[in-house]
Amino acid sequence: MRPNTYLLIAVLALLFQGANLRAQINPNKRMMSFGPQPALEVSLPNADEDLIIDVWKHYLKKYGKVKRNKKAGEYYLEDERINPIAKKKEISIYMIPEKEQAVVFIDLKNGFLSQEREEYNAAVRFLENYQKAVEIERYKRWIEQEKKKLKSLNKKLTKLSKREKKLHGRIEEARRIIKESEEELKENNAAQKANKTAIEQQEQEINTLLEALEKLESSDK
Repeated sequence: MRPNTYLLIAVLALLFQGANLRAQINPNKRMMSFGPQPALEVSLPNADEDLIIDVWKHYLKKYGKVKRNKKAGEYYLEDERINPIAKKKEISIYMIPEKEQAVVFIDLKNGFLSQEREEYNAAVRFLENYQKAVEIERYKRWIEQEKKKLKSLNKKLTKLSKREKKLHGRIEEARRIIKESEEELKENNAAQKANKTAIEQQEQEINTLLEALEKLESSDK
């Protein structure tokens, strides 16, 4: 299976997953800084804690600045009017990030939100939008990662193209050297042939002189 096929399957799975987020907000009783309280477990598949926290802060930014209770591991907003949940009163909202989920506690000031409260459905819709915001941000970060991979591949291609150009240059230089060497070799062969002929002629000249000398020396006797 090719890489783009894996990517397509992953995207389709995410789209299906996004369409079923509502069913992944579940009421439960969980421990927090005020003891065990009714909570909403918000499923955030494939989201790490950094993403969950970053989006939570940004999502609640228009209502106030999210603070952190380091000891309890909570990210909270206290005594603020969060209209999508409760329009006529101030509430507090707490979130504990876990693996692929956020555990949310909503203090309505007359008790923590549970399924029996009239604000429950509004809170679920509010958290569904948070789920969507997490998915959107996860897609954006995923796209940025893919862009970085693309940038790296383009950078590698640029290096390979430069290397190709350099290698072509070396080949052309080698061809030039070979051509020059072949021409020089022809000249060298011709020079050797001429030199051999000159040697033969010189040897013949010396032999002729030696014969003449020998005759001259014989005639004196």
